[in-house]
Amino acid sequence: TWKKKWLWAIVAIVVIAIAANAGKKKDSSAAKQSSKSSAAAETPAVGKAVKVGVWSAVVHSVADPFVPTNPIAKPKDGFRYITVDLSLTNNAEGTKQYSSLMSLKLKDADNKEWTIAITGEQLPAAPEGNFAEGETKRGTTAFEVPVAAKGLALVVDEGDLVDSKKVSIPLS
Repeated sequence: TWKKKWLWAIVAIVVIAIAANAGKKKDSSAAKQSSKSSAAAETPAVGKAVKVGVWSAVVHSVADPFVPTNPIAKPKDGFRYITVDLSLTNNAEGTKQYSSLMSLKLKDADNKEWTIAITGEQLPAAPEGNFAEGETKRGTTAFEVPVAAKGLALVVDEGDLVDSKKVSIPLS
């Protein structure tokens, strides 16, 4: 009868569900392993290109501390200037806009963030404005941080207002 048929049908469904779930766990662990190995291969660092959404970013050099030549343009007491020589490349199709002022921050080991500072020095302009497809712009961005700040990293935000990707590039 029909009770035996229903019992076998339920057993079959349970077996299929268990088999399907076991396959997902294997796929998931393989995907996690693959993700870990690719993340390790793409660890952001000074001098290495890193992908940030549609952009590629390279920190070429860091001046820490940056000492201004203008004696009037000095950081507040207890603070120091840091400059970052950065290039950005638009890898998207078509023209994209980028705002360094809104999209770049410096973060320390305590997760405190600092925005771009005005040093009064003549530095190459930060990568900014309209980028044609494939265009690269390079410039220097300055930050004012406490003298005691350690473990600094440049946080590069893609600049998308809805679903923005961020990458943190250690500066030491």
